[in-house]
Amino acid sequence: MKKILVWLGLSILMMVLWIAGTMIGNVVFPSSLTKMEMENTASSGLLFLLVSALNAGIILYLIYRSRFTGWKLIISVFLISFGIQYFMSQIETLWFNDSLSLPIMGIAAIVFGGAFTLSVFTVLAVWITRKFKSDPGTVDDQSPSKYSWKKILLLSIVIWPIVYFAFGYYVAWKFADLRLFYSGSTEIESLAYMMKENILSGLYLFQFFRGFIWVFIGVLVLKLAKGTR
Repeated sequence: MKKILVWLGLSILMMVLWIAGTMIGNVVFPSSLTKMEMENTASSGLLFLLVSALNAGIILYLIYRSRFTGWKLIISVFLISFGIQYFMSQIETLWFNDSLSLPIMGIAAIVFGGAFTLSVFTVLAVWITRKFKSDPGTVDDQSPSKYSWKKILLLSIVIWPIVYFAFGYYVAWKFADLRLFYSGSTEIESLAYMMKENILSGLYLFQFFRGFIWVFIGVLVLKLAKGTR
């Protein structure tokens, strides 16, 4: 019951900090994009609460299941949540911004506001759950096995690009509207032609970098979490 009350309280806190982060981001990087985001947030009501509750619940789960405490826990949870929710999405926004045509100041405002929201939320969530100090009876000192650079490079350079481009071509690219939006044409080329274009444009190399960050986040989660393999 106590954990449910903590979750509900943090869900409301997430909503407040999300709005505050959007406002602060817009002050530092003025943009119509964040103003539109605030208007959409205000009109969405219940949906905004559900999204905030989901975000708060995931972060809380990481905190409760963590073998880390104190600032090590705060930094780890922040890197995971900010990396997934803001960094990984917005670097791809920048890559495809020729098609999206979003204002750079707006993207900066979203990232800055997100960093504010999640940094404050993470600190308060760790404090509320009393995970600033270690408890010898609950901390699991067992460390997961180390990950070799060969495995990390395999996941980053081979596995992630295969997943990304296969899903992109065989699922997302099948929608004519999406092809028109990103390429200006509804024609669908062969996978071999698309991969040639992806290599020439640098997108394939860019996905190496994104793959490495995804693996870094995944390994951080595994090192953070208590429990069996």
